[in-house]
Amino acid sequence: MQTKTTFTLLSASFLSLVLSACGGGEGTSTLDNFNNSSSIGSGGNTTLKIGSGSGTNFVSGAIASTASAPTLFEGDKTQLSVTVVDGQNVPTASKLKVKFDSPCLAANLSSIAGDSTVETINGTATVQYTVGKCDIDDKVTASMVVGSSTLDAFVTLPINTRRIGSGTGSTFVKDKLEVGIGDNTLSAGGTTSIAAYIVNSAGELVSDTMEVTFSSPCLSANNATITGGNTVNTVNGKAEVSYVSKGCAGVGGADLVKATTTFRGAVLTATANVFVKLDTVQTIAFADASPKQISLKGTGGLETSTVRFRVLGQAGSPVKGVCVSFEPSTTVGGLTLVEGKCGVSSPTAFNALTDADGYASTTVQAGTVPTPVRITASVGEVKTQSSVLVVTTGIPDQNSASLSLSDLAPNSWTKDGVTSTATIRLADAFNNPVPDGTAVTFTTSGGAIEGSCTTSAGTCPVEWRSQNPRPVPAGTVSFSNITETSYTMACSDGSKECRKGRVQILATAVGNESFIDGNSNGVYDDISKDIFVNSNGIYSAANKGLPISNTALCSPNAPRSSAAYGTANSCDDLREAYVDKNFNLDRDLIEEFLDFNQNGSFDPLPNGKYDGALCSGTAKANGDCTTNKVNVRQEATLVMSCGESPMVVGLSSFTIAAGETKRIPVLVADCNGNAMPKGTSVTAVTTDLVDATASLNISGGLPMSTNPSVIVLIVKADAVKTPKGATGIQVGVAGGGSVSFTVNVN
Repeated sequence: MQTKTTFTLLSASFLSLVLSACGGGEGTSTLDNFNNSSSIGSGGNTTLKIGSGSGTNFVSGAIASTASAPTLFEGDKTQLSVTVVDGQNVPTASKLKVKFDSPCLAANLSSIAGDSTVETINGTATVQYTVGKCDIDDKVTASMVVGSSTLDAFVTLPINTRRIGSGTGSTFVKDKLEVGIGDNTLSAGGTTSIAAYIVNSAGELVSDTMEVTFSSPCLSANNATITGGNTVNTVNGKAEVSYVSKGCAGVGGADLVKATTTFRGAVLTATANVFVKLDTVQTIAFADASPKQISLKGTGGLETSTVRFRVLGQAGSPVKGVCVSFEPSTTVGGLTLVEGKCGVSSPTAFNALTDADGYASTTVQAGTVPTPVRITASVGEVKTQSSVLVVTTGIPDQNSASLSLSDLAPNSWTKDGVTSTATIRLADAFNNPVPDGTAVTFTTSGGAIEGSCTTSAGTCPVEWRSQNPRPVPAGTVSFSNITETSYTMACSDGSKECRKGRVQILATAVGNESFIDGNSNGVYDDISKDIFVNSNGIYSAANKGLPISNTALCSPNAPRSSAAYGTANSCDDLREAYVDKNFNLDRDLIEEFLDFNQNGSFDPLPNGKYDGALCSGTAKANGDCTTNKVNVRQEATLVMSCGESPMVVGLSSFTIAAGETKRIPVLVADCNGNAMPKGTSVTAVTTDLVDATASLNISGGLPMSTNPSVIVLIVKADAVKTPKGATGIQVGVAGGGSVSFTVNVN
């Protein structure tokens, strides 16, 4: 607020002389023929001031305004007041005349209720100011004439000089937007112009740039757009946009469009209805199913899935409020949809209304039989199908577990912190990936490994790293009888495995045993048809698969199941999982086990029955199977390889005649008789070989393995000359140098 004070203070003696000369206080006014001399009186305090407030709060030369808004609009009212005080800032009791005036009042563009000249009451003069069509900030002056002096107070009233609407001059309509098609109906996908005009109080377009934002319910829902964006700047007072319909009809067939701008902190708005033709259903699109796989009813997993579709109109935009019907492709095993209906008046059925984004959904409830299912969604003659939703156990089974290593032979026998990634892959009895979040635990006989992970898309990886313990068996290894396709390995103590650094990694998860579904109904229910091989290696309907003795067939920690392709002598019956540290395919006292039934001891015999969620009620009642879970498991062997001192067996001096070719099989192993580290290369040594050539049957690096590699050194003599000198192989370890092994050629 801008204020200004112009006044003259007269000394008491000087004013007394003036009043005496005027005959005891009588005088003439120079302001509209009125004066305040007689009101003051000859004995009064003649040191007067005009302003707002009193006492210590008195502000000289200021008019007080009751306006609460920063900007006044046409028709707004505010109370203006001034106070006349004496030299001690005490309001004078004399009745004094104060005149209020301003440029807008003088031009009759604003008004004061009653007379603009008022008398003070208890020192205060008050008027009510009403804003008219004034288009400037109005500076109001309150003047008081005392004798020959004039005392003034001021206040500037910020008045809104902008209007938003349509048209200009006498045709301007305040708060109303201009729509190109008027009251006509816009087609779905159609375009119309919308304009906002900003004028001053005289109806003239303003020249300065103002920012205008357009909004509407359909624009907010992305069911209509404005070309180039919703916010534009005025050009010579006009803001115009192109509104594109996507078939959204807003409320009652009309989209209420609002244009908003600000002036001096005040918000100016104008609106208009755009009438839009309702969109018609053009397509139905499958959106998603969550989750994509559900568990059989009663198996304890997630048994429902929400399937969504989206209805789009001819403009490609979502269509709201459309009734979509749903139908499953199968109801086998009691599979069904959760009932729903489009409205109170419609019968209960499998349908739903589309929401503001065009989505409608239904819920699939699993049955007791595993099956793929598709959901058909339709609106009249427009139909579509979902992708395949799978109803399955959702529980891993033994036959579908797989464990792999990123590096089978990391160079880690003498190095800590070398890593290899162990990745478990799990699927259920129907070979569908298990649900995300299935927990898997890991243990290892050497180094260290992350203890657990949860699956994503049926897979989860953990990291193994080298450190102690490093396995060191009691025996020592030797190799003999090297041929191009085989070799003999022996242990000094007669054990099956005595190589140092061989590590067993075990991964387990809670799941089901495997069987062959002989009658293809998805469950284990008929022991005369469903194949489940017990610990005897034979299936007998007579004894219902009960074990007679523990044979080597089921001794391995992860035996081959009968469902595995090409398997002979299979076993589906699982014992408790254990870590086979000595690689003898049986559990020994030195080997830890997972006590799944928590009875405190390792059970050497499995129970001879199928254990799993696919055990049917009838078969369970007959004692042919159980719904108990088991530890499904897989194991992988990793060697802590040492690349510093490779072992070469089978290379010795030889004689070769002119024209002859010799093939010499050579076994290449690390210092412990295991595979060389990944990236190890082998090449033939020919530097000192005369009258012959030497090559290998492989090129580049050795294949990744846990066991030694047999390569063939091929020496081809000259046709007429007898070779001499030396040849052999060179073994190069990635990042670790190379070692040459040579023999004489006679």
